[in-house]
Amino acid sequence: MSRCVSVSMAPNKLFASEPAHTETGDGHGSAVDWWTFGIFLYELLFGKTPFKGSGNRATLLNVVWQPLKFPESATGQVSFAARDLIRGLLVKEPLHRLASKRGAAEIKAHPFFEGMSHLLLFSNFCLLFQKVKCTNW
Repeated sequence: MSRCVSVSMAPNKLFASEPAHTETGDGHGSAVDWWTFGIFLYELLFGKTPFKGSGNRATLLNVVWQPLKFPESATGQVSFAARDLIRGLLVKEPLHRLASKRGAAEIKAHPFFEGMSHLLLFSNFCLLFQKVKCTNW
């Protein structure tokens, strides 16, 4: 995970804003990376940003004050494990967020990833990049 939150895959530049970082303006640790992962998963599964407001200020206020809500159709379309993972990643208090104690090990142990071979996934990822010529790196 990157420690840079200014890079965004979404058109909304505030997509990665985290409540604690937004409120204090202080630097951040890895907790913001897990928050960003949760936002990314939400957008990937539901096609929209969870805290989107009518503008940047409204979005920031939503991040800080609004509870996480899933679309009404989520129950039938997205597994409980996926929603639980997102819920854990989008806990507003960084010290209580999923992965706050043991990092990626907590994420890997989540029921959403049950049965996944992380080593096999990593190996296949490495093989893919061995075959791709990366000229811009």
